[in-house]
Amino acid sequence: MSFSPLAPVAGLLSRACVALTVVASLAAAQTVTVHGDLENVGGQFVFSCTPLTLVSGGPDLQPFLGMNVVATGTVVGTDTFSVQTIAADPNEFEISNDVSVGGTIDFEVSGQPGTQVQIWIALADDFNVVKKQGLFLDTSSLFLLAQGVITGGGDFEITFNVPNDPTLAGVEIFAQAVFLEPGGGFTLGNADCVTITP
Repeated sequence: MSFSPLAPVAGLLSRACVALTVVASLAAAQTVTVHGDLENVGGQFVFSCTPLTLVSGGPDLQPFLGMNVVATGTVVGTDTFSVQTIAADPNEFEISNDVSVGGTIDFEVSGQPGTQVQIWIALADDFNVVKKQGLFLDTSSLFLLAQGVITGGGDFEITFNVPNDPTLAGVEIFAQAVFLEPGGGFTLGNADCVTITP
């Protein structure tokens, strides 16, 4: 299977990353949509594999723990998001949990059959607002890994070999799915991450 980046989306993400400083300053004044796996860490609601902390702006977040969700709200501080609405997300992105040097790494995107998707990776997490959506990858190491189409079975899955290089042990990989829309739009899905073991 061969992959090639979609130049318009790659260009849009690149231009959007350049303008992040301006966008971030405006984010607090706009409604933003974020996707992620909701966890409770130390008594705080967070999205897995991101620096984002979620606080309730109304809805009870507790029933959504352990679920992949989509939330709308506003940025109220550095890496802090006030949730106005929350619901289960029909789309989901996952990286295999057991990744080791010399082994394999699996990426799987679930969603509406026929949807074009991209998988972006980075070596660190971050939180920036791009087109009123949450981007959870460090833009300085952002890289388009793969793209494809969700099959009739509802998923797109791809496996890569991890080089047998001991220096990769301990490297943490962050990734996020992008769901492409007809007409050139896109939805930034949830992030996931894994640490390569020896």
